[in-house]
Amino acid sequence: MRLVSLLPTLLGCSLLASCSPASPPEDCPPPHPTFRLTVTCLDGPVPADVAIRVVYGGGVEEFRALHEADPAKSVFCRLQYVGSDVLDAAADVDTDASVGGEISAVVCELWTDGPASVRVQASGYPPVDRELAAERDDCGLKLTETAIALERPD
Repeated sequence: MRLVSLLPTLLGCSLLASCSPASPPEDCPPPHPTFRLTVTCLDGPVPADVAIRVVYGGGVEEFRALHEADPAKSVFCRLQYVGSDVLDAAADVDTDASVGGEISAVVCELWTDGPASVRVQASGYPPVDRELAAERDDCGLKLTETAIALERPD
């Protein structure tokens, strides 16, 4: 008798478990980073010792323009030189003036799949900390453009 009274509950639970979440609309963009971060300086080129540290649910990664990086997992940065195109920072090139000149920007794609904490440091500038919140729409995570402009203290 007791089993009969539980039957509607069990049937309802099994029906709910067989339902799948709604699929995203067909016009959604292909997979993309959660954030695109652009780092510049208000008063000139970006110092060659710029460092960008990203803390996210999957761990911590750091990009340093002057150092060979460990293989990136979620943080992919490129250097843009004054008067030239964006270069892949992982390419086998030095970041000194004989190769590319002064750095006008560092552009990073952050594939964090959620929020991230970013710290940007460079000589002559105070560190900048930024909390990045992931935005969503019907397609899932949206690409959020973020810019950090380093500024010298007064």
